[in-house]
Amino acid sequence: MRGIALILIFVLSAAASAANLIVRLAPGADPIAVANDYGLGLTDETEPAPFYLYDTLGQDPHLIQQQMIGDPRIVWAEDDNVVVMPEHHGAGMGSTIGAVYGTNFYYQENSAVLSQIRWLPPMRLMRGRNVRVAILDTGLGQRQFGLWLRVVASLNTVETGQPPFDAPRGHDTNGNGVFDEGTGHGTMVAGIVTIMWPPTGLVIVRIADSDGYSTAWRLIKGLAFAWANGSELANVSLGAIDNVPALNDVLDWCEEVGLLVVAAIGNNGQRLALTPARNSKAVCVTGVLPDDVRAPFSNWEGAADAAAPATGIKSYWWDGTAGIWSGTSFAAPFVTGAIASGLAYSPPRTPEFLRDAVRVSGDNIDPLNPGFEDQLGSRLNMARLVQIIRQ
Repeated sequence: MRGIALILIFVLSAAASAANLIVRLAPGADPIAVANDYGLGLTDETEPAPFYLYDTLGQDPHLIQQQMIGDPRIVWAEDDNVVVMPEHHGAGMGSTIGAVYGTNFYYQENSAVLSQIRWLPPMRLMRGRNVRVAILDTGLGQRQFGLWLRVVASLNTVETGQPPFDAPRGHDTNGNGVFDEGTGHGTMVAGIVTIMWPPTGLVIVRIADSDGYSTAWRLIKGLAFAWANGSELANVSLGAIDNVPALNDVLDWCEEVGLLVVAAIGNNGQRLALTPARNSKAVCVTGVLPDDVRAPFSNWEGAADAAAPATGIKSYWWDGTAGIWSGTSFAAPFVTGAIASGLAYSPPRTPEFLRDAVRVSGDNIDPLNPGFEDQLGSRLNMARLVQIIRQ
């Protein structure tokens, strides 16, 4: 394995960010009329969700935002921010194990990890209700046929109109001379969720390119697509170092519609929670070693809700084989999958209920992490979490 997994980070060109506004419209508002009234170009939309992307057509976006204040048709308007990661702090690339394995392989190879989080084996005679989980990431490997059988909806926001396949595409978006650093990331994440709860209905949204870069708008569009296709959970193993107001506003909307976001805290090794993990409406997940000590690359922060294993994780790989990778990106889907398992045998729960269940059900690892008390969240205890959700 080469290094530690990257956290995917939003990046926009300065020109694109300066030219675009993300707007939430009030019910019944006409997006074309809004465009005409402010001299904007309607670039993209998320209907039936109420978010729209407008091109300012050379106008000052901040002046337009000021003009929009008080317009009853407009709930909020925010920049499609420029957010650039520093050079992959604590990061690297995953690698393939190099063979095709059956499902039991992943349980055997991850047995210590699953024991650490008190994993409950699937109840094979009782499928429960169908719980849909959205994976907002680099997509899903075309050759992972077993995972594709679980896919109930999919979208590609990067190469519009193409299948959301997770594969090398020759991208070096950050210009560091290493191409396709994000390839396999989404497949690994989707695989971990299904290892945790095999009957999961996957909603796959490719929002990041093969180098691991996305935009705030693509994430928003992915969340809207997840909701429109019945997802109760969205795994977001992506993040931005700076605050992104539009994403915070959209997390409020997710709370309104009953979509819980589970997000990775970041791999900078700093007291920092990336956006959207830092938002109080998301479940913020840190990464730990096999002994429940903080993984050296994992960020920490008071916003943390849960901790999960983050090193040497084996999962499905983009080319149809198995892969191995480390990072908080892969801690988050353990939490997502555990919540999905609990929901399968309960009625739908509010995001607030599920966040509280995650916080109170975990094991206290503060004594093992002096100096990081109340900064890592509680280590996932799936057995206890599922019990609380199913009550």
